[in-house]
Amino acid sequence: RATAAMRGARTAAVALLCAAGGSSADLVGTLSGAFKGVGEGRVATVACCGASKLGGAPLLSTSQSCQRVEVVPGATALALVCGEDVAEHSIALASSDVVLLELRQSDLEADGPHGMAQLAPLLQRSLPLRGLKPQKKLLVLAVQQDDEPVPKKQLEAFAFAALDRVWAGLRMPDGKPIPLADVFETSLALIPVGAGADKATAALAARFRDAARPDYLFRQGAWSTPADKALSTLTAVGQADHVPGETAYAASDALLAYHSAQVAERAAKSFAKGLAALRKASEASPLPDFGERLAALVADTMAKFDSDAQALQNGLAQNSPTTGAARAALLAQLARGAAPTCRRQLALLQLSTRDKFMQKLQALKPSLEVEKELRTMIFQAAKAFE
Repeated sequence: RATAAMRGARTAAVALLCAAGGSSADLVGTLSGAFKGVGEGRVATVACCGASKLGGAPLLSTSQSCQRVEVVPGATALALVCGEDVAEHSIALASSDVVLLELRQSDLEADGPHGMAQLAPLLQRSLPLRGLKPQKKLLVLAVQQDDEPVPKKQLEAFAFAALDRVWAGLRMPDGKPIPLADVFETSLALIPVGAGADKATAALAARFRDAARPDYLFRQGAWSTPADKALSTLTAVGQADHVPGETAYAASDALLAYHSAQVAERAAKSFAKGLAALRKASEASPLPDFGERLAALVADTMAKFDSDAQALQNGLAQNSPTTGAARAALLAQLARGAAPTCRRQLALLQLSTRDKFMQKLQALKPSLEVEKELRTMIFQAAKAFE
């Protein structure tokens, strides 16, 4: 079974990391034809990522399905590129002027594989090609909000922190650091659920298509390229696209990474069940032992991961950094998952503290020492809250 699993991991790794085959060549050919069709005008190449994980076409598409290449005419033509695998997405990203990443609010908050992390393999593969198109790109994050939307500033904080983590985890070409700010200018667009979704989608699309709007993205040639230059850049990217040697993993590493991810997933599911029970118990009022119960839940989850990971490393590779990275990612995931419940508990505790303070305040009788008594009451309320 171990041999078969290793063989499967090797096959998966090769498929993921060495997919610069015929499909990539087909994409380059199709996109080249699109650029030639623009003629002497300007074109904005938009690498559309994430739409397939949401089960639809890119937000900017005029089609009902996800096409590999779609040209939208306009003052600045749009070349929407929706790759079918890592290789195609990486070529699209390396050649792009704009990157449109669509994701759900829940995936962004959970920081899972369908969140910002889906950019990691695309960025890793396209970084060595950056010299062929070194201009800064516009990264547009289109976030589908949940039934309980989070304020935009809070989502921006989640998104930018997640993007920083992804960037920090990449291997830079030649080991030379590249500031994220030199590569992307990032913008967040919110797509609400329900009736407001169509309006928000139309407003976002208009920023890409309507040259008369004051917020038109491509005013004065911004975030776009002359079609002939876009064609020559694409040709160079297609010829240079390759898997750098440092991204090739041994089969044992791939197998260890796969099983580490499974161990972390099982631990995360166990934590989610315990957290759901704790959330239900704490919905109506603050729990005096909430912190202790949450800490115990986190400790039990990490202990389970550590036990399973140790058994895994004993069988595969001692002291591998792979399981350490999986552990750190799991711990961060637990913290983000528990954050809404913690915020709810703090809000309930604030209300409870305020209500008790107001009761004491209403019972306070006129006195020459009223200011001193008030200060004492405030101090006691703050101490009780802490």
